[in-house]
Amino acid sequence: MNAADTPALTPVLTRAATAETTSDPSSVMTLLADCGTDGSSLTSYRSQFAKGAVGAPAHFHTRASELFFVIGGSLQVLVDDEVKILDEGDLLLVPPRTPHAFAAAPGARPTCCSSSRRHATLRLSPAARPGDAR
Repeated sequence: MNAADTPALTPVLTRAATAETTSDPSSVMTLLADCGTDGSSLTSYRSQFAKGAVGAPAHFHTRASELFFVIGGSLQVLVDDEVKILDEGDLLLVPPRTPHAFAAAPGARPTCCSSSRRHATLRLSPAARPGDAR
């Protein structure tokens, strides 16, 4: 691939005070980067979960890996058929086509950052989000 085939990317800075945020009774999601709309090559969220919160049901992405980095607390992640507990400072990279799901670990209120090369689901209705897992 030569430089002419590579799309131009620009640095992306998102300030916490102005980041787009959505919430429901069990979580607050903050959009940090939005693949394809803000010059970013990936989508990234900061998610804060309540105790017992369910993050996402089992799904996979056909073309994108998904990265989870735990900022605080503990996150429970199902990868294929194995449950992994990620603690503060842990990172997990889930490759394309690998079934995964995530939720707050028992008794924990985790905060994590997740990133992948896909379009943001933050603005989609809850009914549309499961079908957007690319």
